[in-house]
Amino acid sequence: PEVGWGKLARRLAPDGIWLPIALRACARAIARYRPAAVLTSSPPHTVHIGGYALKRCHRLPWIADFRDPWITSDAASQD
Repeated sequence: PEVGWGKLARRLAPDGIWLPIALRACARAIARYRPAAVLTSSPPHTVHIGGYALKRCHRLPWIADFRDPWITSDAASQD
């Protein structure tokens, strides 16, 4: 059976269940506002899957910001 984008996204990134809906909304925003680039910032790192898809579909430059989750983790506050 054929696997759709939504099923594939859920298998590869279970926390990215929102990706198909977000991609449709972003495609509408790109058509309306014509941005110069796509910017994604993580965590969650699954946002970069969407950024890559938008880059490919709309042929826009893509900037991926990988933030360091260390400063917001519980481990950083332990003595």
